[in-house]
Amino acid sequence: MKIKYVRKNTAKFLKKQFDGKFVKIELLWGDRIEVVESNKNADGWIKCKARGNEGYIEPNSYGDESLLEIYICDVGQGDGMLIKCPDNDDKTLGRHIMIDGGYLRRKQPTNKNAADFVDWKFSKEYGADKIELDEMIISHCDADHYGGLWDLVNPSPESKEELDLDEVKVSNFYHAGVSWVTLSKGKRRSLGVRKNGKLKTVFTDKKSFENALQSNKYPKLQGEWGGFIRNLIDSNSVKNIDILGYDVNQGGDQYMKNYEPDNSDVVIKVLGPILDKKSNGKIELFDLKSNSQNTNGNSIVLNLKYKGFKILLTGDLNKASQDLLRKHHDKKEFASDVAKACHHGSQDISYTFLEQINAAATIISSGDNESHAHPRPNMISMSAITGFRTTDGDSLKTPLIYSTELARSIKVGIPYAANINNPKDDVIDNNLFINDLSEVWVNYKSTDAGDLSPADKTRTLNRLNVIDGVIYGLVNVRTDGKKIMTAVRSEKGHKWDYETFNSRF
Repeated sequence: MKIKYVRKNTAKFLKKQFDGKFVKIELLWGDRIEVVESNKNADGWIKCKARGNEGYIEPNSYGDESLLEIYICDVGQGDGMLIKCPDNDDKTLGRHIMIDGGYLRRKQPTNKNAADFVDWKFSKEYGADKIELDEMIISHCDADHYGGLWDLVNPSPESKEELDLDEVKVSNFYHAGVSWVTLSKGKRRSLGVRKNGKLKTVFTDKKSFENALQSNKYPKLQGEWGGFIRNLIDSNSVKNIDILGYDVNQGGDQYMKNYEPDNSDVVIKVLGPILDKKSNGKIELFDLKSNSQNTNGNSIVLNLKYKGFKILLTGDLNKASQDLLRKHHDKKEFASDVAKACHHGSQDISYTFLEQINAAATIISSGDNESHAHPRPNMISMSAITGFRTTDGDSLKTPLIYSTELARSIKVGIPYAANINNPKDDVIDNNLFINDLSEVWVNYKSTDAGDLSPADKTRTLNRLNVIDGVIYGLVNVRTDGKKIMTAVRSEKGHKWDYETFNSRF
């Protein structure tokens, strides 16, 4: 089999179903296909595998160029992202970077997070026997960011049952240094010692985490974050654990290891969090004054560049941290074709910071069924009016605003009858119709985003709706370094809604 890639914006694909019949779907620019060139159908379409399915692709629709692919996953309230670097001779599947993963699956209203997408990518699309991630990055230590990573690395038995691949290998795990800790027995959780505008309790590597997990030592990693780190260390799936941030004493351009300009077509600059490395080797973090915001403000911030394309990845930055970043970096470091919006579309954001980003497309990872009401209206407005504007005649091409929540769609059915299979002898009629449904009560569990456990609820059957289908709000970004495509699944049929525009760097 030969590995090829879709070279048109979309390509028609005849997908073989379980019943042997074929359904026509669309493949997207850059989709990976395995071609069997000796087999064609009556219309000359080429036999291949695509997206884990066997079928036929229309002729002359594929080529040899692998793209940079970025997937912003629909994880409800939270962040989850997979970046696939272009394939090359040294690594035929390309390098893979996973950043955040959403809440743990059991805390998700949809029972899905980024772990499910990564599992699908490797098991179905690649046909691999294990998941191999070159970098796994937790932008900061909030549960709506690390849960999906936990479901991949040493998952619970019930989470493992949801995965097709249970072997995961991670070359490098990066974190932001700041952690929720307890400083002594009986103390409430905090971010550790704070003095002279700096956070003094900073973890750097595996050893420092191991010390903070010992029962007789303080500071001690607190709560679920401590549980995640313990599982990360115990899993043996992760080769290296290290802090990632911008050292103000070093200054200049600072790059993520293996993504330096001389070593990689994909270049990743590290912009935050802001670290202050002392002469004795100790690292401190700038204190952003507010307990509720510190873990957000100290998010890992990355500027990724591929040829003429740039994307800014911002974690859960708040206004205080954006102002701090602007003090330490030239504004050109923030300018980007695409930006992952800060903190799920929170209004705690700097207008000047958005002006300096000047993104042609902004992607918001947001969720419903939660109290934050993200994205906020003023954040959407600011992203639009500070975005990079291009027109086509009397039409606006950019800026574009995407939200994983808005890209999600659900088909809802209204029940009008029910059937009892294999009725007992004392059941005269096994068919229940609308008047009967009000007499049937259903017990079910419902989980609000991030809740520790689902709530038990009861309703009559005629007041419950049926979920007839779900399109998850996955946002695709693909580029060859010149042309950029942003795409989401269409609500109707097996098609895509997409936009294309040019890179400008």
